[in-house]
Amino acid sequence: MVVLHLHDALHIGMPDAIQQTLMKVMGWENNINLDAGRNFFELAPISLAKLAQEIAEKFNTRTIRVEGDPEMIVKNVMTSLGNAGADRCVPALGRDDVDAFIFGETDEWESAGYVLDAIKAGRKKALIYIGHMESEQPGMKHLAEQMKEYVTEVPVEFITLPELFWRTDNPVWEFEQLS
Repeated sequence: MVVLHLHDALHIGMPDAIQQTLMKVMGWENNINLDAGRNFFELAPISLAKLAQEIAEKFNTRTIRVEGDPEMIVKNVMTSLGNAGADRCVPALGRDDVDAFIFGETDEWESAGYVLDAIKAGRKKALIYIGHMESEQPGMKHLAEQMKEYVTEVPVEFITLPELFWRTDNPVWEFEQLS
C-alpha cells in the first residue's frame, strides 16, 4: 500500500485547485469577481447564520465556528482554505467591500481579535471557520478522481478523513472510521 499526501501542489496553481473545488461545492462558479481578487465572491444577500449553515451542510461538518452577528447580511466574501494566517485574514477584512472571511483555520488570537475590535468599532465583519482538513477535503477528493485518469496501474482511492472534533450539544465521535 502506498499513501500519497499530495496537498501543497494544489495551492500553487492559478487558480488554486482547492479554491476551484470550493466554488463547485458552494455553487459559486458565477460569483467570483476576479477584478476584486482571485478569492473574492459576490453573493446574493444572505444572513451570516444562513451562510454558515449552508457551508456546514455542503462541507459536511458539524463543528463549524462563526464569529459575528448571526443576522448580519453578507454580500461579499473572501476565502482562503486550509491555513489562513492573520496576514491574509486581517487585510481581507480590512477592506470595506468584504463582509466575511471564510477559511479553514487561522491564528485565532490575531484574526478573531481583529474581528472583535472591528465589530466594536461599528464595522460589520465576520469570520467563518470551516476547519483546516474539512475545508480542503473536497479538493483532495477531486485530485484523487483526476489521478485515476493518469495512474491506471494501481487503484487510486480517496480516503475520507472523519470529522475529528465534536460539539458538547452533539457528542459524536467517529473514531471507528479511523481504524
